[in-house]
Amino acid sequence: MNFGIRIYFAVLLFALGILISLFIKINVYEGIVVWDKIDINSNSLFVKILINNMLVILFNISGCYIFGLTPIFSLISNGFFIGFWVKFVMLNIENWHIFLLKKFMPHSIEIVGIILSGAIGIKGVKRFYIKSFNPSIELTESKFEITFSILIIILSAIIEAYVSAKL
Repeated sequence: MNFGIRIYFAVLLFALGILISLFIKINVYEGIVVWDKIDINSNSLFVKILINNMLVILFNISGCYIFGLTPIFSLISNGFFIGFWVKFVMLNIENWHIFLLKKFMPHSIEIVGIILSGAIGIKGVKRFYIKSFNPSIELTESKFEITFSILIIILSAIIEAYVSAKL
């Protein structure tokens, strides 16, 4: 399975999660308070975001060792939570389009890194039908994609901690 097909499959899994979230009933709440700015040290916020997102990448890439199951779960669940959150915001916040632009845009960069790492982990599906599959060799061949995914996550964490939190 070449990289383009795995990216396509990863995007489909993410979109499936979003689609599932559309069928969940969400109540409309009156008087929701939305804080404009996060009152936290940007450096500690950066570290928390970076560690969290790096764990997601490692979880996705570990799919090479366990039949591609972890990225499938991760991509569907991340798509579900983002779809659910966007739907909640659209139903409950008056100027939802401005809110989404300010708060969601930095996460869109993060989503690219998560989908890319998911596509790497999906290589593990080969273990079902190729006896000589070696995950270590597959990961070595994916050095560029892994590095690019990590760089995207670092960039995303910088934007979220130092820009988005201040909007």
